[in-house]
Formats: sequence, C-alpha cells, structure tokens
Amino acid sequence: MARQAIRHEGDKAETVFLSLVGPSRKSTNSKRGDAEVHVDGEWHFVEIKECHSNTINQVRAIKYIPLVIYSPQNAYPWLVVPPQQVVLLVSTKSRGQHNEIPFECANLSLNSMPQVFWCRDDELGRRVVDAIQEGNTFDELHTAMRELEGELKALSANTKDKIRTLQRQMEQKHRQ
Repeated sequence: MARQAIRHEGDKAETVFLSLVGPSRKSTNSKRGDAEVHVDGEWHFVEIKECHSNTINQVRAIKYIPLVIYSPQNAYPWLVVPPQQVVLLVSTKSRGQHNEIPFECANLSLNSMPQVFWCRDDELGRRVVDAIQEGNTFDELHTAMRELEGELKALSANTKDKIRTLQRQMEQKHRQ
C-alpha cells in the first residue's frame, strides 16, 4: 500500500481526538494546529500526531501549542505534552529535523517521553485542558517563540532580497 500524503497521516488520530475531547473542532487554520479546544471562553489550537513507531516527526515547538500524540498500540494510547514542555524537549536538540533550528521542526522519541505525559482515553480531555491552561502561565516562553518566528521571517525576507540582488548582478554580468 502506498504511503498517504504526510498531511493526512494523522487523520485517524484527529478523528478519535475530536470524538473524545469536547468541546473541540477541526482546526479553522491548519497551519496553526490540527484541532481547536474551547477552554476558558476561547478556542485554543492543539497539534495532533499519530505514532506507530518510536519517532514523533515534525514537532513544531515554535507554535507554542500542546502536542497530543496518539499511539494506539500502547496501553496508555495518548501523550499530552504542554507547550512549555514541548519547547524544553526540543531545546535539547542540536539541530532541527530538516533544518538548523529545532524549534521550527524537530523529531522526538516516543520512548524518551516522561511517563507523566501518557494517559488513557477517559483522561484525554482533562489532560488537554490542563496542558492549555498550564502553557498559558509561561508568557515569557510563549513570547520567545513568537519573537523567534518574527526573526526567522525577517531573516528569510532579507535573504530573498539579497538573492534577488545577486541574481540581477549575475544577469547583468552575463549580458556583458
């Protein structure tokens, strides 16, 4: 069987999550998270991963949202990692999964996850709410991730400008 597109790999996990956690809904902005959970009068994004091996791929700590992992082969099939813990786990990486900056995209090991993050279906909703509320108490860490995202966008824009300038110089040189 062909591997499905990576963006659809967690669809089953998202469906199960939405059936167990309420009030929740499919994300209104997939770039910000896979689902949203209504807590304290607001909708909060949550990242959901399905994991059938030891590797949790494409963890994006920069989003500063809870990471929920569905690992159905385990007795405790869910892990709920509060956003500040996602940042701390990723901060130990020497580089990212596809880049130099681990906060943009990193992989984590299922086996290295602290036992405190694991839970059963009937605990999932409460754990997600707790993770959202806990993450909201670390404003400085959330701000640091927002600032990093801004710095990376500025670096990308500056580099694109530099490349366009160099391209024009190369084209002029080629015409001469």
